[in-house]
Amino acid sequence: MKPTVELQGFGGVEEALVELEQLSGRTTLGKNAVMRGLRKSMKRIEDAAKAKVPVDEGDLRDSITTKKARARRIPGSRKFERQTGIDMLTGPTGRQQGGVGAFQEFGTVNMPANPFMRPAADSEGQAVVDEVIDVIRDEVAKTAARARKKAAKGK
Repeated sequence: MKPTVELQGFGGVEEALVELEQLSGRTTLGKNAVMRGLRKSMKRIEDAAKAKVPVDEGDLRDSITTKKARARRIPGSRKFERQTGIDMLTGPTGRQQGGVGAFQEFGTVNMPANPFMRPAADSEGQAVVDEVIDVIRDEVAKTAARARKKAAKGK
């Protein structure tokens, strides 16, 4: 089960998202603006993790990114689960994700744990929560301004 976070103080953002949908006729503009805002906010954790990760050749450090979670395949089917929200993930990607990254973070029987993601999330998590609404509000406002300008130009 995924942890859930309830955020308050998003006044004005919902109205701006509705306005964006009315201006453009599509919901993707608002969704993309929210994703850009989340990615910018989560950059703090990404940077802290990159600073804390042990570096040998730099592959693990370079694999730490922030990206949108991909839809998961429904077991035994060709279909994918329906996504109703936006999930952003920060951490090692590719081959580093389940291998070296997990070994460093949690350790093995032959190697002590050398965590880098959890300390980064603990040190920067509250700052991300504190700033996420402002960053999302700014991104949505910028997108709305561009949509208004484009709508005015088309008339």
